[in-house]
Amino acid sequence: MIIIKTNIPGLYIVGELGGIGLIKNAVTQATKAVHHIVGKKDLDKKFNYDVIIVGAGPAGLTAALASKEHGLRYIVLEQGSIGGTIYHYPRQKLVLTAPVELPLYGKLKVSEITKEELLKMWMNVIESQKIHIQINTKVDGITKNQEGFQVSYGNSYCTTKNVVLALGRRGSPRKTRCTGGGYSKSCISTH
Repeated sequence: MIIIKTNIPGLYIVGELGGIGLIKNAVTQATKAVHHIVGKKDLDKKFNYDVIIVGAGPAGLTAALASKEHGLRYIVLEQGSIGGTIYHYPRQKLVLTAPVELPLYGKLKVSEITKEELLKMWMNVIESQKIHIQINTKVDGITKNQEGFQVSYGNSYCTTKNVVLALGRRGSPRKTRCTGGGYSKSCISTH
């Protein structure tokens, strides 16, 4: 499996936004994206964070765990509730059909788990690992400049060299004024 990098250095797309909706793939992509960020070794203290993660579903939570494991300064911004799309699944829906390895947590050795059990497990991981997540925080914009990114939300913003987009199906990407902005997929402003 490859990391879904964009043509914009420092911007990564993981999970359902990249067109692959399996939890196992989202976990693998998010882990690889963070490993790529760590491998670049161009982290700079002048930014608020080494990586900003947009979305707190399986891909975003995995990216946060991997970031913490590697000692990165990170934050997760989630417009709704922890769990992303899974939070809105029907009650008792079975999910996660293949075991996965979570950074800092280890192997999830289940082949089937209900939505409720998975969300409870995620909450335990978040609490035990003290993962930084701002829920009910909708990202209004991501602006790229020569140095990095400015991520705007509410009346605030923060800066970073790397952004992991883990929006899932419930995210709200929008078209912007950039090359490819007229296509049905999302695009980031490079102004």
